[in-house]
Amino acid sequence: LKITSCKSIEVVSFALRYLYTGDVDSCTFQKDSTKLLELLQFCRSEDLPSSLCAWAADGLLQSESGFVATLLLEAPKLGLPPAAQRFLAYRFICDDAAWQAAAEAEVNGHNGSSKVPMRSAALTTALSALESAQFGA
Repeated sequence: LKITSCKSIEVVSFALRYLYTGDVDSCTFQKDSTKLLELLQFCRSEDLPSSLCAWAADGLLQSESGFVATLLLEAPKLGLPPAAQRFLAYRFICDDAAWQAAAEAEVNGHNGSSKVPMRSAALTTALSALESAQFGA
């Protein structure tokens, strides 16, 4: 078995254990947003069961405020539904801690070569998600 889409042995071990048992209670990183994100990315890349993807996504949606902007920007790649993207958009705009956490960070711009402020990119994404809900775009 060769796995190249996940760097964490803990995440891979949990996913394999889930495939055999269906048990999520044994997860040791239920509150670790970074590992939950890695699990969801692993689930998507390896086409793991949708129930595991949904469990990881649910954990991420409940993650700490400092992770909201990152999750909002990654939401389309993660396959999060529009309702989840709107939830993250509202949370980013309304949660002072989420807003402040994105103030210092930078992310790659649309062309991939230049850096842009994370807060700006997340705000653009949030407004787009909310606008599409409002106007059905």
